Amino acid sequence: MFGQGLGSYAKDADALALNIQTRILSWTGNCFFALQDGIDWRNRLDKGQELNLITELNNLLIQTDGVMAINSLKTTLDPSTRVLSVQYDVQTVYTKSYRATVAAIASSMAGV
Repeated sequence: MFGQGLGSYAKDADALALNIQTRILSWTGNCFFALQDGIDWRNRLDKGQELNLITELNNLLIQTDGVMAINSLKTTLDPSTRVLSVQYDVQTVYTKSYRATVAAIASSMAGV
């Protein structure tokens, strides 16, 4: 959030929520200073990769600064719309339960 000085920057719980969303939507190897961060979307959207995807998402969430624990995590892929939803509930330094859903069109995430 830019344009109005420091007062328009996200902070605390809002900044953490944006950070989690950004990390989930990021691709492995896409950031030159953090090549291992992100999800291997190209391979994790293949058949039989759901467990690996959940493992990567768990690791990503728990390694996010400010996330203390994962209460729940679920992914859903709607085959008709090809929308992948990642629903999570995490304990943060700000709250015992922060719930959110990140959704994206799976074909664009996989580069198909």
